[in-house]
Amino acid sequence: MCALASYDNVWVDLAAMCDLFLGEEYPFPGSLDMLNRFVDRYGDDKVIWGSDIPGSLNSATYREMMDMFEKHSGLSEQSKNKLFYENALKAYF
Repeated sequence: MCALASYDNVWVDLAAMCDLFLGEEYPFPGSLDMLNRFVDRYGDDKVIWGSDIPGSLNSATYREMMDMFEKHSGLSEQSKNKLFYENALKAYF
């Protein structure tokens, strides 16, 4: 993943992050740590939020998945806007 991150057309989709750390409870500190390490290393321009609904509902509620990033990630409002909106526009349109 580290080598791929340098390409302009490669993005990280954060869907189902809570599924990567089964056994953890909300707010899923392992997922948040992985997110913050990636953003620290590669910046906030390469990440896109996704829910992976309905599969991820086995691990968390939709609200918990949103709140994990909105309330517990420590990201700035500008970074969260990129994560939830701006980066998807760049990637898909």
